[in-house]
Amino acid sequence: MIILGPMIGVLLAGLLVNPAPPPSRIVATGLDNPRGLAFGVYKRQGQVHRIVTGLPSQATPTGAEAVGPSDVTLDQGGTPRYTTGPGSLLAVGRGRIVVSAGGGELLRVGTRGRTSTIASFPDHGATSVANGPDGAFYVGGKTGVRRVTPRGRSEVYAAGPAVTDLAWGPDGRLYLLERDALIRIGPRGTRQVVANGLTAPGGLTIRGGAAYVTDCGDCRGTGSILKIKIR
Repeated sequence: MIILGPMIGVLLAGLLVNPAPPPSRIVATGLDNPRGLAFGVYKRQGQVHRIVTGLPSQATPTGAEAVGPSDVTLDQGGTPRYTTGPGSLLAVGRGRIVVSAGGGELLRVGTRGRTSTIASFPDHGATSVANGPDGAFYVGGKTGVRRVTPRGRSEVYAAGPAVTDLAWGPDGRLYLLERDALIRIGPRGTRQVVANGLTAPGGLTIRGGAAYVTDCGDCRGTGSILKIKIR
């Protein structure tokens, strides 16, 4: 029952601060330490299958908290490119943009493997990178998000808690994956919780009106991919 009158301001405030969680569903489960993810073109929809094996990794005796491949992207030809250790990468043209394993540099890697430094931020602890609609690179890390121009000018875009991964949505907003939540960055840096209650989320990508999140990124055999509606 809703009571109108003196309490209406409190009720509305509660609705704004604690919105109902968006619809979500599991699209894949039974994964080992799932981290970064990207869309490809495959016919086996809804099924999990390995396309590359034998990559180096280390884990606890139980198989959890693994250290190994952390991110994946697809180049212009649709070929998967991936990190073999900590770090993040983004396919841009014929090359790639890479967050170094130590999280202190944003690098450009050409088709022949030539590497150049775009920007350095040793205190940011960079973890992820996304290409913004304005042509700049947005780098998530332990101090929030930094905006980096192609010429290397770096500035704070959204200060806040550590960011695991980030992606731009079709609404022109930046979405952040944090310790246990999916966050939307609004005008003037405002923050809105899109979904919470996540368990060690490892990666984020967006297609259409939904965010896809790898959940339980440090779990053996119980990791999953969640589809969360964002509009």
